Amino acid sequence: MPKFPTDTHPEAAELQFELLRNATIAQRIQMMRSLTEMAVRNSKRAIRRARPELTERERNLFFIELNYGRDLAEQVRAQLES
Repeated sequence: MPKFPTDTHPEAAELQFELLRNATIAQRIQMMRSLTEMAVRNSKRAIRRARPELTERERNLFFIELNYGRDLAEQVRAQLES
C-alpha cells in the first residue's frame, strides 16, 4: 500500500499497484507513453483556454517555455524564424 495521501480507495490502489507490478516492461512503457501524451494534451488544452488569442505556433512556444524554460523556447523560436 502507498505510504502517501491518496483519494483512491485502498483496495483500488492495491489493485492498481498489483497490475503495475505484474506488467511487462513493454506494458509499463506503453502506460508511461499514454500518461505523458494525456498530460501534454491537457496542458496544451489549458493553454488554449487561458490564452485564446495565441496562434498555434505561439501556444506551442508557450508550452515549451512553461515546461522546459524560456531559454529553450527562445532557441526554438529563433530556429523557426530562420
